[in-house]
Amino acid sequence: MIGGAIALVLLGALGFGLYHFLVGRYLIATDDAYLQADNVLIAPQATGYVVALHVSDNQRVRRGDLLVEIDPREYRARLDQAKAQVEQAQAQIGMIEANAALQLSSI
Repeated sequence: MIGGAIALVLLGALGFGLYHFLVGRYLIATDDAYLQADNVLIAPQATGYVVALHVSDNQRVRRGDLLVEIDPREYRARLDQAKAQVEQAQAQIGMIEANAALQLSSI
């Protein structure tokens, strides 16, 4: 009975030691941690899906460095739509001017 309890305690200690050796020693925990580094907020000027990432973990970057590429298809579609609206507005202006010239000639 006592031998079984000792074996159980030794088995538990062996299991804990194995867990600590394989996993636990890589876990870091603290109640008063602080970071000794410059924290910088990075915010995009445009939203969208990321196509390419040009940095890796812990890489130093400088102002103006390209960090990511955003999928340009949505913005190209919006640009094409805006150009079409401008052309439509110019055509309407041309029609209004032609109507005004027609009315002036009939007066």
